[in-house]
Amino acid sequence: MDSSSTLGHVFVNLFLVQVTMLPSIVVHEFAHAIVGKSSGLVILKICVGRGKTLYRANTLGFDTEFKMMPIGGLTFLTHGFKDKLRLRYFLAILAGPVTNAIILVAAWRFASWQSFNLETSIQLAAFIVFAQTLILVENLLPYRVRTALGTLSTDGLSLWQLAVSRTPAALNSRPTCDLPRS
Repeated sequence: MDSSSTLGHVFVNLFLVQVTMLPSIVVHEFAHAIVGKSSGLVILKICVGRGKTLYRANTLGFDTEFKMMPIGGLTFLTHGFKDKLRLRYFLAILAGPVTNAIILVAAWRFASWQSFNLETSIQLAAFIVFAQTLILVENLLPYRVRTALGTLSTDGLSLWQLAVSRTPAALNSRPTCDLPRS
């Protein structure tokens, strides 16, 4: 309400970082799906968020669910034929983080860091940079996440396993997981 409120600016800015994360998560999940489909994988479903389904549609040819809490997402990948399976999974999983990295680099060019102040200014490009950085770090850290669907691997762990393991879990028709820790 008070445009001179420092605390108000901080809360608005933190809210805007969260708002910029949702489209970033959607783009990340669709990158998994598009690259997966183009490399011959079967995309069973894309889920954006957690909780009850708010909206379900066929979006860009993919069964897509938007959930109540816009935190994280899942792209369910499986395979039909096994030719070059490791490479196809690797590319599909890598597509999400690469997309976020491209958005981060593009936004960085427009961010003005000299005048950035969380307490007084609103800079959309800086918020996009922060959102992409958070998504990249959360996705590329190699760990497992316990969900209602079972224990799933982050993109980072899946990529690591595909690169070094003889029998990576990603080849077992498991979904890729982009959910932050609970």
